[in-house]
Amino acid sequence: TSRDSTLHLAGHDAPATDVKPIRGTPWVVSAGCDGWLHFHDASSGQRVHSKLVSQGSEIHAIDVSHAGTQIAVGRIMLGVNYVSIYPLHCGSEDSWLGNCTDMYFSPTTVESLQFSHDASLLAVGPRYLPVMLYDCQSKELLHKFATESRNRTVDFSPDGQHCLVLG
Repeated sequence: TSRDSTLHLAGHDAPATDVKPIRGTPWVVSAGCDGWLHFHDASSGQRVHSKLVSQGSEIHAIDVSHAGTQIAVGRIMLGVNYVSIYPLHCGSEDSWLGNCTDMYFSPTTVESLQFSHDASLLAVGPRYLPVMLYDCQSKELLHKFATESRNRTVDFSPDGQHCLVLG
């Protein structure tokens, strides 16, 4: 869209919580408290595919890897907060999501997620708990650091050497 226009996406049945572009494709993905991921045409905002992540869950944060091959989903279900990574198959005839790998469980809402530029790391920002840094291949926790904030946004520096957190 141009700087003067706004793209309106087809809505969710509950509050929408996050939206991310899928680089290298004509799509964006939105998430909501209804537990659905909606994939939209980035030029029109029209929904082209939807996936219910799990019945009864709320999605609060998502991120798509820079290569557009994985999506991380932060969701709450039955009082437990999960971070799951799904292979992403945009435009597939069947499901756009492969089988997930659960990586993290938290007693508080996961407010932010971010893949490193090469998708080797995932930063997880839970509300008022330490930010966690995971190895995406081994699913091993590499580092955690206290922030004493809501961790609304996590990101990586352009060189991938630093994890950036906004509370």
